Amino acid sequence: MKKRLLLTPLMALLATSPVFAASERLMEDVLSVTGKGSITHPVDLVTLNFSFEQRSSSVEKAKGVVDHKVDLFTSQLLKLGVDPSNIQDATYRVYPHYDQKKSSSSVEFQVTRGVALVLENLKLYANVLEMAANVGVTHIGHAAYSIKNESEIYEKALRVAVENAKRKAQHLANVSGRKLGKIIAVTEQSGYAPAPMMEGVMMAAKSGGRNYHHGGNYVEAAVSVTFDLD
Repeated sequence: MKKRLLLTPLMALLATSPVFAASERLMEDVLSVTGKGSITHPVDLVTLNFSFEQRSSSVEKAKGVVDHKVDLFTSQLLKLGVDPSNIQDATYRVYPHYDQKKSSSSVEFQVTRGVALVLENLKLYANVLEMAANVGVTHIGHAAYSIKNESEIYEKALRVAVENAKRKAQHLANVSGRKLGKIIAVTEQSGYAPAPMMEGVMMAAKSGGRNYHHGGNYVEAAVSVTFDLD
């Protein structure tokens, strides 16, 4: 009971103090809004993943077949003008396969070698898929599209988001009979957002002679902006 009696006068004192009054006034004299910006940009990069597999009773033999296919594929990529730094082909996986109908010593090995490719020239897209199919690719993963200069596009989206916040704040100030002042705080609330994949890779590989439309990615930005109110 003594603590309650001591706190009540203290709270009353704080409520009438200049600091508390200034904080309450400050909350009435600011306006915080969220602004959003979105920019669509054509994709200019695509990442493709290829798997080459071979099964044999000998790991060495299976690896030899897989290596031959990958070497042939990568040499053709280089002839197309693909930058060697955009090709990664050093990933191996080996899986044993036991034949349950035979003795436990009967085993085959599946050797898988993956090739990850970043393709900067999208005009080569169909050629690359056709080459992979011709050399005996086992699996082609989904295409992952992206933008080379996405950080620059994101900065533009941020500027659009701030302008959107300004327009919203101005409208709110007008309808409330207040005058919008300067920006006193800006907080970033977003990041890069890619668009959905436009087309499946394996479907494209079976549709020879077509022009492929890769679509675009969108970059979104959101900011929280606080303004003074006069």
